[in-house]
Amino acid sequence: IARTMSTEADAAGAFTTGTLPFSKWRFFVEAEGYAPLYTDEVEAGSEHVRFVLERGAAVAGAVLDAATGEPIAGLTVKARTKSQPYRVVHAASDTGGRFQLTALCTAVYDIGIDDPDRVIVDGLTQIEVKEGQPAPELILKIDIGGNIRGRVYDLATGEGIAGAELLGWPKAGFPTSRKAPATDESGEYALTGLTPGENYIRINLPEGFPQNIEAQKVTVAAGGELDGVDFAVTQGPVIAGTVVDAGGAAAPGAKVSARSEGPSSMRADTTSGNDGSFALTGAVPGVEMYLRAETASESSELAGPMTIPPEGLRDIQLVLGESAGGLIAGTVVGKDGRPARCYVASFPTDARQRAFVMPYETTDAKGNFLIANLPAGTYELRLGERTNSPLMQTKTVAATVTLAPGEQKRGVHLVFEGDPGLAISGRVIDMGGNPV
Repeated sequence: IARTMSTEADAAGAFTTGTLPFSKWRFFVEAEGYAPLYTDEVEAGSEHVRFVLERGAAVAGAVLDAATGEPIAGLTVKARTKSQPYRVVHAASDTGGRFQLTALCTAVYDIGIDDPDRVIVDGLTQIEVKEGQPAPELILKIDIGGNIRGRVYDLATGEGIAGAELLGWPKAGFPTSRKAPATDESGEYALTGLTPGENYIRINLPEGFPQNIEAQKVTVAAGGELDGVDFAVTQGPVIAGTVVDAGGAAAPGAKVSARSEGPSSMRADTTSGNDGSFALTGAVPGVEMYLRAETASESSELAGPMTIPPEGLRDIQLVLGESAGGLIAGTVVGKDGRPARCYVASFPTDARQRAFVMPYETTDAKGNFLIANLPAGTYELRLGERTNSPLMQTKTVAATVTLAPGEQKRGVHLVFEGDPGLAISGRVIDMGGNPV
């Protein structure tokens, strides 16, 4: 959902939302003593909607040290369902290790604990809450999590890579992630507290190395130690050159972007140095790339396509000169002529530009919008209820606008074919039909 709004039911359980700018909404309904409800989509303008809350169930249990069997006090136990991943129920264990999770709905819950080093020995722990049936007691045996250690290094040189970050999370069960401190100068790292079983490990590399590296799998045991889990990475071909202004002088501090399209897509950005030089790494040999440089006020022409050879590309020159200060502004109204709340996307007709620029804005209460910092080109203005609306993805075009370098076009009038400005009303009741 692109936006959030809230409302409160009255003593009769009745509610009415404010004016909703988009057509479909999901509701998160909660009340003390009841299990929360995450609804399906509801059309704006709907009336007599009924949200039925059930009395929340409770699950009790204990947390015990796996080695000694002694209770563990002050440990936070948490539960969540796959249908409501953003709602987590918490409970802290008392001096006897006892805890109680309350306000649970009828569902299967993943169980986890909130501790940086300790884990549930059994790894994936689930419990099913059934309507009208008592939930079984949970006995959670706790131990130190699995640890892995190793090195992140450059495959070509064998040198360690400093500043790399590693993140680990379990393949199954409660998605408790662990983050290792950044690698040191030798590239060494230690990732601790992993959930027993199979875990995914992802590396975030510093600037100058490829990004979005595929996560790797590693299997650990509770309290287990795995050494020598190394990650070898390569910079790949280098795309290097200089950025200059219209007079040929070096242009420091310019943003240099490289983009490709297709299954081997790449996105890389860097900033030109004091001498205007830049170097982009992580390119895939054989892929066609486009390059562009820009500052707050100027941009270069789009360079490319250029096919990346295994040895990379050098001596590319990007010349600033084209104004990047283009602007499109105007008003969107609905079919009834009233101001409309929606997204306005500027979709370049030049396919090469789409990897670099396709900004969007939301209209304000008066239907006004303003899209700034556009390079010269022709833009299709598309309107939608959400950024992933079908209107954004199809050829439905509200208007086409062509901008010269630095041109500002204001007073653009658009008509939104959706149904903005509607409300949703209804009641919240319990299983017996009583208002909540």
